[in-house]
Amino acid sequence: MSTPTTHTPSSATANKHIAALRGALKAVWRLGVLATDDYLRAIDLRPVPSSRLPAGRDVEHDGLTALLATCAAGDRPAGARDGAIIALAYLSGSPRAELAGLHLADVDLDPPQFV
Repeated sequence: MSTPTTHTPSSATANKHIAALRGALKAVWRLGVLATDDYLRAIDLRPVPSSRLPAGRDVEHDGLTALLATCAAGDRPAGARDGAIIALAYLSGSPRAELAGLHLADVDLDPPQFV
């Protein structure tokens, strides 16, 4: 038998639940089941503050070196490709969508530059 785990919802999920509760309370109030004072006290809930970190993470120099060494360790072309993309992403700071949209025609190898 598995043990139940405690799951804390994200602030966005908690705020959606609060909004749903407010909507249900409003429907009950409109039906006349809930007094106005009780309704106003019940919906007086503060939103849950957001505490989510931005997407991605900062890669330290040692981590980048290890990642590039792993790409270079194999003899497959995919390793060289992956290493080049990782180096380009790190050095240029380009967004992922921009890197994903690159074509070979966008690269000039003599001298190395992007067009």
